[in-house]
This record gives sequence, C-alpha cells and structure tokens, in this order.
Amino acid sequence: MGKWQEAIELLDKIDSNFINEVFTVQYYLNYLTALIFLERIDIAKEIYEGKKELFEKYITIERHREINQSIKKIEGIFSFYNYDLIKSKSIFEELLDKQKYSIYKAINHYFLGKIFEKEGNLAESKMHFDKAKLLGEKTFLSNLVS
Repeated sequence: MGKWQEAIELLDKIDSNFINEVFTVQYYLNYLTALIFLERIDIAKEIYEGKKELFEKYITIERHREINQSIKKIEGIFSFYNYDLIKSKSIFEELLDKQKYSIYKAINHYFLGKIFEKEGNLAESKMHFDKAKLLGEKTFLSNLVS
C-alpha cells in the first residue's frame, strides 16, 4: 500500500484550487481513490461530502463520460462500505457494460467479487476476483486479489 501513500503525499503538494474545474474534479477523484485503497473510507467520505456539489454537477455531463463514470464508481464503493450491497452491485454491473479500459473493468470486477463474497456467493465472488486479477495484471489489483 506504499504507492497509495506516495500518491496521497504527491497530491497533497498540489494546490487543489488550480487551473480549471475539470482538473479539480479529477484531482479529487484521484485523491479519493488513493484513500479508498488505503482503507481510509471515513476520510474519503468527508472529502466527497465537502465536494459533493462539484461531483453532482459532473455526474450528469455526458461529454465528461470518464469523469462521471469515475464518480459513479466512488459512489458504488461508498455504497459497498455502507452495506448497501444492492445499490453497489447495480452500479458496478452498469459500469462493467459502459467502461472500456481494462483497469476500470478490473476494479468493477474486484468490488463485485467483494459484494458476492459478503453475500456468501463464493463461486460468483471467485469468478469476479479471477477477472479482476486477469484484467488488472501488473497493476495494484494483482496484489489485492489472491
């Protein structure tokens, strides 16, 4: 998890009131992702709530598809940690169909694996973890999924 901590430290050195709004949204999405994979969920939720108005604006702008899908992914992760497995599963299944990059699909499969694991469906969980590992090969996900 050292790389995520390094990411936080690098992001902390950047003035978050910079350039333009799109870069600000991306900055916070990167920050939230690092916090989530460091399992600092409460801090991530606080930051998200503080920037919720900005995120809500970008979740509806179709020309910023990658950003709005990243925001939805963060919401899916928070739903998972709030034990709203139905909502979380729905978000990740929807994103699986929409997202084209392997790393994004791998993260979706990873969280679907965690959801099915919590539900006690170990066969479905394993299938998603295997897909996450395959799609996330040579990324941080290969260390999370054994």
